[in-house]
Amino acid sequence: MSTNEASRFLSTDSVMDNNPCDTYRWRFRDRFAERGIVVTVDLAVQQAADWDWFWAAEHLLSNKGYWAWRDLNDGFEAEYESTMQPYHDVAEPAYTRAGSVYRDRLDELEGNPKRWELANEAYAYELEVVQAALEAARGVASKRQEIARAKAFAEIFIAEGAPKAEQEIESTDIRNDPNYCHFCGLVHGVNN
Repeated sequence: MSTNEASRFLSTDSVMDNNPCDTYRWRFRDRFAERGIVVTVDLAVQQAADWDWFWAAEHLLSNKGYWAWRDLNDGFEAEYESTMQPYHDVAEPAYTRAGSVYRDRLDELEGNPKRWELANEAYAYELEVVQAALEAARGVASKRQEIARAKAFAEIFIAEGAPKAEQEIESTDIRNDPNYCHFCGLVHGVNN
């Protein structure tokens, strides 16, 4: 984290007081020790896939910040759909064709006790490449969406704390902790 990057301290107590699920409770404590974390946009982006940004926005932002984040999220949802639309357009004829292959196989195998199983296999075979392409596209689009959500959360969270947060950070700055990693912005281990 560069010294000029905007940041805001998020205490462990602030998170735990909002009753996260057990998985997030343990993950937060494991990654950020007992004191908390200095939130930066870079750190949020690095951990975008690891957290529920809807929960974070609802519980850690002000009401105004939450609705600003939700408005931004509407745009992220639209971007996701826009990114996926060409893939759905290409896939639609493949699904139509696979349905025809399925029905044809059922007709061809009339009387065969394995007719349903064999027709399902033919259907799956027809869609194997298209479904793999859709899954890959969904993965990329979802990753972009999570990064955008994380970035927006961090930007709003940090903005809501300025300039008061600078005073709080000075008195509780975990960057002074001997276990603080200046490379990743985390506190590793416990200071004995």
